[in-house]
Amino acid sequence: MSDTRRKRRKGSGQRAAWAFLAPWLLGFVLLSAFPFFYSLYLSFCEVRFTITGILTDYVGFRNFIRALLREGQLDFVPALVSFLAMTLVYTPLILVFSMVLAMLLKRPLRMKGFFRAVFFIPVIILSGPVVSELSSGGLIHLAGIRDLVLVRMVEAVSPDFVKLILYLFDNIIVIFWYSGVQIVIFLNALQKIDRSLYEASSIDGATAWQAFWMITLPVIRPMTVLVSIYTIVQIGSFSENPVSKIIRQNLFAINIDAGYGYSAALAWIYFLVMLALIGLFFGVLKEKGPDRTRTSLAVRRKGGGR
Repeated sequence: MSDTRRKRRKGSGQRAAWAFLAPWLLGFVLLSAFPFFYSLYLSFCEVRFTITGILTDYVGFRNFIRALLREGQLDFVPALVSFLAMTLVYTPLILVFSMVLAMLLKRPLRMKGFFRAVFFIPVIILSGPVVSELSSGGLIHLAGIRDLVLVRMVEAVSPDFVKLILYLFDNIIVIFWYSGVQIVIFLNALQKIDRSLYEASSIDGATAWQAFWMITLPVIRPMTVLVSIYTIVQIGSFSENPVSKIIRQNLFAINIDAGYGYSAALAWIYFLVMLALIGLFFGVLKEKGPDRTRTSLAVRRKGGGR
């Protein structure tokens, strides 16, 4: 009898769970899944709006070929290459910048809550149009950096290194704006590291630099992968992205070679490029082999790391 009651309670609990989940599932299917796959169908069609409704004519890969191989009205391929270059440069910079700031904010200091809020406020108040206005007004660049004596001295020795530093300072505001959520993720991951790992490494004679490479970095590696994926999606969904602008402009274009079908093809090419970027960073940053933290600590305790 008790087994029967237990089964009934389990069945009623499952039905209640599905009842609460049903609105989300219905919204996901109608508002996310259906438009997602319908846009894939439209990318292989020429879409026309008539009095009787929407007419679609299947054209195969013509929209994709025109976007990649033919010279269209708008420069999609150059914009796509620019997005690739920007993402490949910005993502590592944002990872390093947010990780360093998270490690600094984790340390005991006065007004810690104030500084955490300062680094997160740009995520709340800034938007694509705001950043575009700041950029057009030249307010996202730090002027006068090249005129510093120290910069000129370093430029005489290593011009390439100075170019990297100047690029970093020229885009520091944008990098700072993109790093708010990433700082929070890294800070949360750093606070969950067991302090006994650092104590054991200190007893074994490890320096702070060795503790960072052998404990901190391996432990937060999953968060590093998460932050890199989030950053790529964040940069890709930026409203002022030139690729997004071209997709929106073609969406309502009067030109017969443009329209919903061509715009859908551009969006899917963009989507596949973002997937490739995510796969690249996932493959580079994912954990390989056994846990490096345990291995390194075991080696040190045996005396092999001294």
